[in-house]
Amino acid sequence: MPRMIVAVLLVSACFVLGCAKLQFSNGQNNMIETEADYTDCYSKASLGAFTPPYPEDSASTINSESQACMESRGYQAEHVCLK
Repeated sequence: MPRMIVAVLLVSACFVLGCAKLQFSNGQNNMIETEADYTDCYSKASLGAFTPPYPEDSASTINSESQACMESRGYQAEHVCLK
């Protein structure tokens, strides 16, 4: 019985993690332009997170700042499950 619970929890975690991926779109840019914008936003967020004073949780800071940057550029974030 405990093995079954562990197996169910592991499978559930895989589904949750697979559906947590953000995809950005604004209906105007193609995939290459969107990737370039995201790379720019992620780079700026990383630079800010790894410059003193360091944030408490750098990964969370990078994610939230890069998402805010993409939204300021007119993109909408959508959760997409991996297929």
